[in-house]
Amino acid sequence: VQQLSKHIWPRIRKQLPNAQMHVYGAHVSNTVQALHNLKQGFHIKGFTPDLEETLSQYRVLLAPLRYGAGIKGKIVDAWKCGLPVVTTPIGSEGMLGALQEKQNDEHWGGSAFATSIPEFCDAAVKLHCEEDAWNSAVKRGREILEELYSASSHWGNVAQSLEDAVQHRAKRRSVDMMRSLLWQEKTRSTEYFSRWIEAKNRNKPD
Repeated sequence: VQQLSKHIWPRIRKQLPNAQMHVYGAHVSNTVQALHNLKQGFHIKGFTPDLEETLSQYRVLLAPLRYGAGIKGKIVDAWKCGLPVVTTPIGSEGMLGALQEKQNDEHWGGSAFATSIPEFCDAAVKLHCEEDAWNSAVKRGREILEELYSASSHWGNVAQSLEDAVQHRAKRRSVDMMRSLLWQEKTRSTEYFSRWIEAKNRNKPD
């Protein structure tokens, strides 16, 4: 958020003087709250009880991530609500499967490969202002959701894994070292806990 406030938003605001930035997230620290600046159109909004309703009110989601890994929930949520996403190579990492290697915004629902602050800001301004670019990004975001994140795309694999687990549960349990260790610890804990209760009850005064 500090990167967004200090380095990114001033550049965007210079090109779009009437634009507003709303920042959402639970458990806002005092440091982040201090970045709230009405004059600059930078609003710290904090927690929202209805994420989909909130996201649906906006034009573009900015996610200038500098670290992290795996699937980014905020990006999936934005695509679901029809928002293009401007992020960094770190933000897009792990989100596109085999398409990730192409490093091309045509395969992303927005912009994902800016490696500098000026590039990031230009991508955000373009999506905000150019209707064709915005429509294409919204369409591609929804396509990615359907191709990679929909239940229909994955249920076959999930069902097959569940069926395999049930059919071969005895074999799977026999080689599951962690399960054996946890089960043994659970059993011993229960044993000693019961002994403690018995001793406690024996020593109760009449």
